[in-house]
Amino acid sequence: MSDRSTPPPFGYHELIVDKDATTSVKVIAEAQHADSQKLLAYWRDCAGRGGLKLGRDLPAATVARLMSRLIVFEPIEHDADFRIRLAGTGLIRRFGKDVSGQLLSELYQGGTLKSYISNLHATLTKNAPLIVEVTITEGPNELFHIEYVFLPVLSYDAKETWVVVGVFYF
Repeated sequence: MSDRSTPPPFGYHELIVDKDATTSVKVIAEAQHADSQKLLAYWRDCAGRGGLKLGRDLPAATVARLMSRLIVFEPIEHDADFRIRLAGTGLIRRFGKDVSGQLLSELYQGGTLKSYISNLHATLTKNAPLIVEVTITEGPNELFHIEYVFLPVLSYDAKETWVVVGVFYF
């Protein structure tokens, strides 16, 4: 197990979509998206069986419809980086290939990488859900509205805690 005693502050990144676009990234207390709420309810239900566990609770029929929106991250190098163990189709679409097995640092850089690692690390440190809302607007137009749900999950052998992230677009 890695040392998770002092989490870094939540890192936010600037996403440049257009020079006139504005990005809002914030941690929120309650999930707003119906699929985020369903995933959180399932995670809480699994807590009664010792926690959400890969291989036993994921994949599962209860959340089958959400599986394409999930990403599983394994912490490596004392949580300095994370290996993608399961990439949903959304992530595959984003990179044009299956990125399972790759390091987060091979896919992202700069502020985006720091933000992702910070949020993954915070989830592991607190051993609790973290919900992040991202809204990108251009003038009065909302271009993207995304809710990320970071959840601790037990590894297949239940010896480590990994993170599952649900990515849900409004």
